[in-house]
Amino acid sequence: MQLLTLGVNHHTAPLAIREQVAFGPEKLELALRELIHSQRASEAAILSTCNRTELYVNTPSPEDVMQWLADFHHIDRRELAPYLYALPREKAAQHAFRVAAGLDSMVLGETQISLRGGRRIRLSDIAEVKDSFAEQRNYAKMDGRQVVSISMEKSKGSSDVTVYDESMKVLAQIEKENPKIKFTQLFTSVDYTKQQYHSAVAAMVEGAVLAVIVVFLFLRDWRATVISAMAIPLSAIPAFWFMDLLGFSLN
Repeated sequence: MQLLTLGVNHHTAPLAIREQVAFGPEKLELALRELIHSQRASEAAILSTCNRTELYVNTPSPEDVMQWLADFHHIDRRELAPYLYALPREKAAQHAFRVAAGLDSMVLGETQISLRGGRRIRLSDIAEVKDSFAEQRNYAKMDGRQVVSISMEKSKGSSDVTVYDESMKVLAQIEKENPKIKFTQLFTSVDYTKQQYHSAVAAMVEGAVLAVIVVFLFLRDWRATVISAMAIPLSAIPAFWFMDLLGFSLN
């Protein structure tokens, strides 16, 4: 058994095909019951709107589910196959979350935005969103070719290093899923931030070592030297630990 998302949407199929495989409200219950009773899926859910028809199923055979969809709507499977997509396991779950969040919606304003406190809001609730055109106000070129330039900034209170690292992972994933897309980094201030961090850590270590050496040279007492060597890290480490517990950082 495997989790599978099978269907067509406005990205993969024209309206005529989407209408042929759509499930009307009066057919949904019948279709679910027939799909389960056919033993082609042990669990199933059907999503059918004007822009998509998708089956979320737990099935041992994706091919059987494809055949059932074609048979239910009396369509030749070979005619339907070019427009179908099948997403297994993790990709099925990711797709379900994108659809639920409105990220894959044909209606632009359905996209949801994360707010503080775990709250979410639809873009259409705070702005008028439409697919249109406007006068070009920016122009970017690289190696003599026009390109699309984007910039990313962290929100207040966030770590620019963490935001940068996570953004690079997302961009790498986009490049992997879309071989025709390539991202080239032009500038980042994060390298400077990382250098300053490593310099600060090195300065702290050097300062601690020099402090221990000075204590030994002036006091000529191994006991005092050992005590100072232990006191410096035992005072610094708990201080940073309590800062972390209270939500403070060095940003």
